[in-house]
Amino acid sequence: MSDTLIPLSLIIPQLESASGAEFEAILKILRSKKYVNQSLLKSDLSLLSAKILKLLNAVSSNNDNADFSVWKGCHLAMVLCTYNPVFLCAYSNSILTALCHRFQLLSDDYTGQVVNKPCGRAILKTVVFSITIITDLLRGKPALTRECLTPKLPLIISNLVYLSKYEPEICLPVIHKLLQKNTVTFKPFANKFFQVLNSLIVNNFFYFNLETQQLITDSFAVLHLIKFDIKELNSEKDVTKQHQKKLLDIQWRKEVNWILAQFKPIVELIKVSLLDFSADDQISHLYESLPRAEKSVSDHDEKFVLKFPALDLDLNEPVSLFQIEKRLDILCKLLISLIRLPTPFPIRVPLPVIINVSEVLLNLTTNFLPLQKGLRRDEEVTSVITNVLPKIQFKGVVLLKACLDTFGGCMVPYTTNILNSLEQYIPLLSSVKASKHTDQHVNNAKINYFKCTDILSYEFGIVFKITSELLKEYIGKNTIENESTLFAKLVDVALHLTQSESLIGSTAQVNNNTINPSLSSKKNNKRISKQQNAIMGSMSDLYSHPGEFYKYSSLSLYDEINNFLGNMVKYVVLSSTQQIKITKYAIVNCVKFKDVESFKKLVKYLVLYPGTEKVSILPIACSLLKDDEMIEILRNPKLPINFIQNAKKIGEEKFSKEEESEDEDEEGEAGEAEDVIGGKEAINSIVNGNSTETNFVTTLKLSEEENTSEPIQLKGNEDKIFKRKQDDITIEKEDEEQDETKRIKISVTKTDIPPSEIYVKNDKDVIKNSENEDKDSDGSDFEIPELDVSED
Repeated sequence: MSDTLIPLSLIIPQLESASGAEFEAILKILRSKKYVNQSLLKSDLSLLSAKILKLLNAVSSNNDNADFSVWKGCHLAMVLCTYNPVFLCAYSNSILTALCHRFQLLSDDYTGQVVNKPCGRAILKTVVFSITIITDLLRGKPALTRECLTPKLPLIISNLVYLSKYEPEICLPVIHKLLQKNTVTFKPFANKFFQVLNSLIVNNFFYFNLETQQLITDSFAVLHLIKFDIKELNSEKDVTKQHQKKLLDIQWRKEVNWILAQFKPIVELIKVSLLDFSADDQISHLYESLPRAEKSVSDHDEKFVLKFPALDLDLNEPVSLFQIEKRLDILCKLLISLIRLPTPFPIRVPLPVIINVSEVLLNLTTNFLPLQKGLRRDEEVTSVITNVLPKIQFKGVVLLKACLDTFGGCMVPYTTNILNSLEQYIPLLSSVKASKHTDQHVNNAKINYFKCTDILSYEFGIVFKITSELLKEYIGKNTIENESTLFAKLVDVALHLTQSESLIGSTAQVNNNTINPSLSSKKNNKRISKQQNAIMGSMSDLYSHPGEFYKYSSLSLYDEINNFLGNMVKYVVLSSTQQIKITKYAIVNCVKFKDVESFKKLVKYLVLYPGTEKVSILPIACSLLKDDEMIEILRNPKLPINFIQNAKKIGEEKFSKEEESEDEDEEGEAGEAEDVIGGKEAINSIVNGNSTETNFVTTLKLSEEENTSEPIQLKGNEDKIFKRKQDDITIEKEDEEQDETKRIKISVTKTDIPPSEIYVKNDKDVIKNSENEDKDSDGSDFEIPELDVSED
């Protein structure tokens, strides 16, 4: 059944009436490789192409069937061109022509064809997507690119540029790709497209969602791949400099420098109107280091410069201060797109200037900078300023995160400045604010947890990510002591953000105080009770079920905080108090959220890196993580099998040797008497001077049934080894248990000994050898008792 080819003649008549599952089945059938056959060109494939063209050219009226026919024709064209190379090479030109014609109709009558129709936007999206797929398939194939794609690109680009001001979500991704792949073809439309982008950025930027905003800024950045000022690049007429290669990033770098120069006027506005920079010399120095905009700008450059309107700030209307945050948001997103997107040529980015801009933005806080004197008593203006400044600071955090993601290790020289700037993002209580930066105030500063709660957890999450990445990738355990205050504060903030917060607050208490149920007038009791029921009826849940009005942290926030705390435990030596707080938090939540892997990972880190704590939480971790392999290894360490077997053999050999030595001692007691007689005669001969012996060399030869060891020469002391009258003595011992025979041969060498080496102590003659002090070998287990030779 699977090898049977379904004729296209059966499928083609069903294309117009097919819908739903039937049309989906047809699309799956057309994906088969069996239809990739040139013999079908003149028959079935030509009929199929004609049917698709008929569907694409359906008259679009108020009838929904026409729009559905266009939708089906687009999907049929995409499937056949993607999976059938024969169809692509033969009929892609006519298919793309029909799609461009339909696209032109939608562009000319956007209001009638798209806005006023319920399916108009879906049709536009499908047509644009089909054109994108087919152009990508044609690109890279020389003949198809030359004959089909290139002649139709101007029409496609012009319609995309026109519709991008109405539908940026649909058109900008396609334009972004065309700017990268067909830069030269797009150049005639660059000026018009810049005007569209200028309108979107300056006037309508905040009407779009975050994804569309990023598309707009990315398109603005990629537009600078086109060389606008060609005359300036080729105006060098000096013969001595004509051989020098022109840098390709001149246009790109010029736009980066222009955006960086727009930050200083905004900071200057804050300096003059809101904050007193004279209280801190550091922020004043950073402000002076910001670049200024160039005064001399050519006429050609003015055409491609964003024309922002002046900020209209009025302290009588404090809400107008939020314009500062919006302007900085646009500038930061444009700058991030310019430094983040890949380019076909290397670009030069002024990284120190970007770091200075982010530091200035992060230092715009009321922790150490007081407000202007005329604003301190105006509560409305003060409240707005305290809400605007954290948003301004967050723009500096976003710049640092983008630079860290893009440049990575190049940020290491600025690590100290980055961490010190991030510390300014943490709000402090007003009771510990100081006029200047001092170590005493920084160390004793208390965190304003109320403001930390007002700041979005997403914003603090980026701060945690920056700190974790710096610690993990670049700093490691080589932290600086001055940075410990930042880490301690961030740990406290992270633990605070995980706490559930009551949404009721003091509402119930206030309402209880405002309504008094006991009234002196009895006549008004009924009326008052009705009023109380009207007021308190809908609020009864606040008193009966206050636990239902809580705000809980999300699992994604838990994962970010757990990752951050794990890096803190791993790379930073925390104080005992904070280590205990993290341990308690990890254990309690690991029991509560048993399926969350981040808590289990945090418990592992606490086991492996206990810090300064002497008590390990390994027993608790064993009960929480029963199936974890690492915890199991820590609880039951396992050595290699060969190592264990070798250790067992060594122990058995030592035990057998000890038993053998005990048996030899018992068997050797019978021959001690004979040895004593011979020892007495030897000592007498030495004392009388008949013979002098200073060195005894004994050679022990152990013969066994299985193995015969090499002779071992042992040098013994004269006070422990005694000779016999015979020169060679052979001792045979029988082991009843093992039936082993050991033969010990003692060779005695006679030498002269001076009289000075012989002395008698306590009426006992003892022979001392001053040169040889070595002990007996393990092969000799004889125990010789002390002999009394004074009577002989």
